[in-house]
Amino acid sequence: MNAQNNNASRKASIFDIATVIIFCVLILAGSIFTFILPDKDFSENENTSLTTLSDVFSGDVLKNLFSGELFDRAADYFRHQFPLRDKMLELKALSDMALVRYETNGVIYGADGYLIPREDNASTVFVGGNAAAINALLSAFENDGTDALFALVPRPCDVLQKYYPSAYSAEPLEKVREMILAEADALDLKSVLKKAADKGEYVYYKTDHHWTSYGAYLAYCEVMRGFGESPLAIDSFEREIVSTEFYGTSWSSVMSPSATPDTVELFIPQNVDDLVTEIVYESRSFDGIYDRSAIESKDKYLTFMGGNYGLAKVSARDGESREKLLIVKDSYANCAVQFLAAHYDLIIVDPRFYKSSVYELAKEEGVDRVLVLCGVDGMTDANTYLVLNFGLPKE
Repeated sequence: MNAQNNNASRKASIFDIATVIIFCVLILAGSIFTFILPDKDFSENENTSLTTLSDVFSGDVLKNLFSGELFDRAADYFRHQFPLRDKMLELKALSDMALVRYETNGVIYGADGYLIPREDNASTVFVGGNAAAINALLSAFENDGTDALFALVPRPCDVLQKYYPSAYSAEPLEKVREMILAEADALDLKSVLKKAADKGEYVYYKTDHHWTSYGAYLAYCEVMRGFGESPLAIDSFEREIVSTEFYGTSWSSVMSPSATPDTVELFIPQNVDDLVTEIVYESRSFDGIYDRSAIESKDKYLTFMGGNYGLAKVSARDGESREKLLIVKDSYANCAVQFLAAHYDLIIVDPRFYKSSVYELAKEEGVDRVLVLCGVDGMTDANTYLVLNFGLPKE
């Protein structure tokens, strides 16, 4: 009996030792190939910059060594450059699905193929300052007699409650949005978007955190009514599907091979051929309002305006006299430009990149209306909107 136990114990020990050896060999091989293979400086799938070996040893190496920064960079380097990294992410997504887990890397696997960023623990640190700055800017314009409006774009988790498991209560997901609304006078776009989503309408991409063109159209209608104007009927726009192969930011977090790609559709205004977009700080311009070269890229949402810029302008080519609308925005507004450009010349400011006085810019440009159009997550991630306090008139 003891001999049998000893044999079983010996076999178990050999198996354990073999497992450890194989694991160590894989780690060693991965580390060797990390150094041998050329570094990648950008991950198109994740739409993010990657740490390279030159990044690890940049700056004062000795100072970074003693501060611990060098070790942090080295850890990022191995994490970013490890061979077959994308395949490892796909394998993790598959294992989570096989184990019937509801999420991977903070993304919920929702019904109907929706990948929904989980944000029930979103920070409230920056909300008060951002809301106060937006209110201060809008109050300054209203005191001048300029029509001003703040429209708050809800997150997918605020709208797509029909699609994610009941284990994720709507109450904590709602907390930050309700806090913003309590501190700022905003047009709440949630009800119209949620009503459409509950009917199964395609208002947010399934693999990305942005709204679709149809979702942006519903918001545009609410904004126009908020200005006391009539929105254009949906059939006033030419609808063109430019891609059925869009994998967005939510997919990049999980790399799920079973995900269904999104469809990107343009709602083209009738006057699009008369419009010119100017990217001010890059001293360039292009016809219309779309960057069709982005259709061939991974991030197909860049088709709308070509991305985010500190200052951009959309105007009629022939100098037609139209009202001017100043838009203070984040990336959600890029998709809404196609609707608003049908009515107004646009002065478009992204406060993440524009660090001068928005109020003074509006006065220089002689704007007739002001719209702050931004998402809930943009209010929680940083104190982005404090720049709006610059140059406001003293009371």
